[in-house]
Amino acid sequence: MTAAPPQVTEAYYPAGIASQELLLGGHINTTFLITDSEGQKSILQRLNHSTDNSMAVDYQVVSSHLEEKGWEMAQLRETVDGKTYLSDNREKLWRSLSYIESESSSVAEGSIEANVALGGLLGKLHRDLSQLDYQPRTTVSPYRDVRQFTSQLVDLVPEMPRRETRILASAVAVEADKNTINDTSQQLIHGDPRMANALCRQGKPFTFIDWDGLVAASPLFDVGDLIQSVAARLKFEPAGNFSRSDIQDVITAYHDSAELDIPQKVFMRKAMAAGRSVALCLSMRCLIDSVEDYYFGWEASGFDSRQEFNLHRANRQWEVYRSLS
Repeated sequence: MTAAPPQVTEAYYPAGIASQELLLGGHINTTFLITDSEGQKSILQRLNHSTDNSMAVDYQVVSSHLEEKGWEMAQLRETVDGKTYLSDNREKLWRSLSYIESESSSVAEGSIEANVALGGLLGKLHRDLSQLDYQPRTTVSPYRDVRQFTSQLVDLVPEMPRRETRILASAVAVEADKNTINDTSQQLIHGDPRMANALCRQGKPFTFIDWDGLVAASPLFDVGDLIQSVAARLKFEPAGNFSRSDIQDVITAYHDSAELDIPQKVFMRKAMAAGRSVALCLSMRCLIDSVEDYYFGWEASGFDSRQEFNLHRANRQWEVYRSLS
């Protein structure tokens, strides 16, 4: 998709738009930077099928709380009919958000210093969210149902293309079943706290965006997601500057900022285990999608099909798991 449909732009921007720019990098939501007829910028997104408009209420509660804590948060914009979420003629869900001035996070993704700062930012986020007593409408953590994914993957193994893919899928399923996050503590968490979902200034992250994964769950799900995303970026950067000590620095920054009572060495082990679990879960989801072909987007410029893209990502997450083991 290179442009939002007129039905959507006319609803959110009745005075017209001057330009729309497709922002690359989103594998789930399709995102445009809109400049309206008055020169004001905003974000317009077509959402993945797994998102529904109940998210609007959850986000408004959380964003209001975090603003009181000093966070900069994007605000949901309304259509001419007063709706925050809009379905188009193809029943695709859209939303518009206020624009927060920031730099591209792509440079920060490969920076050790920026990723350590991201660990600290996530710790602060969890500390602030722990003070909000609210039960969101979303009840399923994206990495909690590991056994469900495992069972689904095992059933799909015979349909996997190529023998090496079937071998990988079987190995991932076995390891995922042995590497689950068993922490039962619950509080509000972001659900996808990687650098691509943070906004940066002067090379450092200062807030989070894309809250569709908001859920009440163990903070270790967020910590594990952060660790696998940092490890994947550092490991597969052209410079290949991944090291376990850098990952440990990210975890230490989180531990200190979150003001955890648990000793740092004990938390380090839990965090690394969570990173392995999330990497395996993502590998499973990509392998499943290589057959079912419905969840993740794909980078058409580098791959012949979404299946090939999913298989590529599944292999990368397996390598991340092995690097963290």
